[in-house]
Amino acid sequence: MAFRIDGACVPIEVLVMGMIDNNVYIIGDGEGCFVVDPTCEAQRILAAVGERPVHAIVLTHAHWDHVGAAAELRAATGATVVASEVDAPVIEGGKVLGPNHRRFKCCPVDRVVSEGDVVEIGGTEWKVIATPGHTPGSMCLFLDSEGGTEAGSPVLVAGDTLFRGAHGRTDFEGGSPADMSASLKRLAQLPGETIVLPGHNGMTTIDAEAGWMRRGGFGL
Repeated sequence: MAFRIDGACVPIEVLVMGMIDNNVYIIGDGEGCFVVDPTCEAQRILAAVGERPVHAIVLTHAHWDHVGAAAELRAATGATVVASEVDAPVIEGGKVLGPNHRRFKCCPVDRVVSEGDVVEIGGTEWKVIATPGHTPGSMCLFLDSEGGTEAGSPVLVAGDTLFRGAHGRTDFEGGSPADMSASLKRLAQLPGETIVLPGHNGMTTIDAEAGWMRRGGFGL
């Protein structure tokens, strides 16, 4: 069952799913919703969505545990799949990244995006922030509070770049400590009240993490 995150400028529901407790987000867009990083069990995600139209499926990066149900969800909803230009070929090809990653069902990417692009989903506009480090094409999406559908704080969809008290691993194929350090420093410049939606574990804010992020991470 999904639980809601309060205080954001858009409605946000979370499903914790899969063998490594991925956060799958269902985010309201004023006209329906979109799904972030569907790891598995597309039917469970659809049950949580209910009768709402799904306008998009956002994939923050190309690891199996973030894209495993994307193809099935796309087929069921007709939603636009959004991914970075860099990671899209991996998602479309179903390639395994690194020895510890599983193969997944490849999924067409309907819209490839890059740094600075604006993704319009329903009545919301999200800015793409390229955050390489965990994978070469990892990305975050940022929504300013003025662009939300209700009163509340800005939102950062962070994938596996930023967690509560930690950053994403850089020791997988395509990972880069230097890139991760630079990405964290960039994210530290976002408004402090921004609610961070990580790919795993609990929610946080930029303010709560900014100190170590400005230093470029832990031991990077």
